[in-house]
Amino acid sequence: MFFFPVGVHASEKYNPKLVLGCSGIFAISVLYTLGSVLVEPNVFVWTLGITIGIHKGLTYSTGVTTAITHLPNLKGLVGGFVISGFAVGGFILSMMAQLICNPDDLKPKGETGLEFGPEVAQRFPEMLKSFCGVLFLIIIVGVLTVTKKRQQDTQAV
Repeated sequence: MFFFPVGVHASEKYNPKLVLGCSGIFAISVLYTLGSVLVEPNVFVWTLGITIGIHKGLTYSTGVTTAITHLPNLKGLVGGFVISGFAVGGFILSMMAQLICNPDDLKPKGETGLEFGPEVAQRFPEMLKSFCGVLFLIIIVGVLTVTKKRQQDTQAV
């Protein structure tokens, strides 16, 4: 929640393309590093959580703020479309994670019944790297399509 207002302020003060691009570069670099370097599980979880929190706070708020400036009379509809886009992304990435890490649909093992074997765990770094590729494409599309409302457009409304 902390980075949502930061993203709103940044997208109003700076070009939204810059905010999306910087946020994407930050997230991709950290995710790729996490996928390339073995780290302690607690460090991984904290780093991933903080990184994704910063990235989502900046990108989500930038998308909503920018979209609402273009269609101020349709705030609910525009916000719904942005929220739906984020939801579809999570839906697709979860299926992608399943296909990459556990293509054989192996069941969890262990004492708790929540742990997967090494054959699934060994594919996890590749999954993170694949997510970086997908995130890169999403950021490129976002940067190419988002525009800050021009001053003359604001005065006409």
